[in-house]
Formats: sequence, C-alpha cells, structure tokens
Amino acid sequence: MTTGSIIHWYKQTSFTDPVFEQRVTLNRGKFVRFHHDQIGKVERIFTYRDPGGDARIFLRVIDTVSHPCGQLDPITGCPIRQLVAMEARIIGLPASHSKRLYTIPIAMDDVSGAMEEQADSSDLLHVDWNIQFI
Repeated sequence: MTTGSIIHWYKQTSFTDPVFEQRVTLNRGKFVRFHHDQIGKVERIFTYRDPGGDARIFLRVIDTVSHPCGQLDPITGCPIRQLVAMEARIIGLPASHSKRLYTIPIAMDDVSGAMEEQADSSDLLHVDWNIQFI
C-alpha cells in the first residue's frame, strides 16, 4: 500500500532507446513523434503509480496537423503544421519515438510571406529532412 500522491509531474524525462542505443531526453514544450507518424507538442510529463506500486511514465501532448492549405516554406520546402489546441491526448512513453524532431513555432506575415520564430504561435515549421547534411 502506498501513501501520498500517485501522480508526480516533471519538466523532462530521459530514457535509452533500445533500437538505436542512444540516450533520449524529452522536455516540456518540445515536439515528439508518436504512434508511428503523429507529431505533438509535449505539454506535461508525469508518472502514475498504480496500487501495486509500479510507476509508468506518460506524456500529455497537443496534436499537430498539416497546415489546412498544405502550405510549404518557400525557401526550405519544409511543411507548415499547426497546433490543434483542443486536441490534447495522453500517451505512454513507449508510444513516443526517439528520433529528434526539428519543429519551430513561427509567425507568418500574410502580406510579405516572411516568417520569424515566435514561441506562442500555433503555426509550426517542421524540418523533415536530415539536418546532419548542413
């Protein structure tokens, strides 16, 4: 029998990917791929301890979708995605993928088409090519 809170909140969590044998750290506010091809923003990280004392790690993620217009960045050709604020879900840590994503919140100027990084934006530039070639 356990006492106290059965849910504990965290700012980050780390694990070792058994396939790639590398250490992976997930932080609140960063993006993660889960369930094969979905992308979401990590909003919360928590553990839940069941009555038997076993703890499991979960992520609360906000879903992203392709931009409604199928818009691409004119310079890089990278897809523009959008956060779906009303579409948060809880996933178990094993559902997340270890491959690091490069997804940046951006603000788009409707007139000039210029983009700049903006932390609170729902529009996202998703770099979907291997940045190691840069």
